[in-house]
Amino acid sequence: MQEIASYKRRVFLKDHPVVTQRVTLSSTGAARTLLAGTVIASKTVTATSTTTVGAYAKPGEGESAALLGVLAEDAAIPAEGDAYALIYIHAAVIASELVWEDGLSAADQQAAILELRKIGVFAGDA
Repeated sequence: MQEIASYKRRVFLKDHPVVTQRVTLSSTGAARTLLAGTVIASKTVTATSTTTVGAYAKPGEGESAALLGVLAEDAAIPAEGDAYALIYIHAAVIASELVWEDGLSAADQQAAILELRKIGVFAGDA
């Protein structure tokens, strides 16, 4: 992931009315910054029924993930405590400008883009 101080803000929205929703981004025990345009999901660990919300990462064994939308603003999540942020739950976005977790394969990104379409976030070319 890029840091706020080292990036140029990407333009990832297309000209289409948007719908936003406020979500609580979960702390992971380390301070973290998520950039506008990051794909957001909730992840549930099946064994403990623990759910966290953050940047989409491919779920591991014993986990499930549900895509929620695309982060509308930069969000700083403290080491302790959660952070509130707005996400787009209905929008048209430029797929190549979305921000993904490091290490997420192109195939996994394409699968996530298809899932985003199901919730109302349409990703395509510029």
